[in-house]
Amino acid sequence: MGFSPPFLIGINTLSNFKKDRKISLVFSFKLLSLATEYSRKIAGMMFIVAELESLI
Repeated sequence: MGFSPPFLIGINTLSNFKKDRKISLVFSFKLLSLATEYSRKIAGMMFIVAELESLI
């Protein structure tokens, strides 16, 4: 066996999420803050590139 269809994995994930809601919330919050930090860095880089292009 070993192989489970995607929808079964989804159902498992949902039941696990209900079980460990607190852990999931903390994890998703960390993921979200990481993503915002990353997008800020990208935005900063794009801004710097735009500034450099305007100088050239």
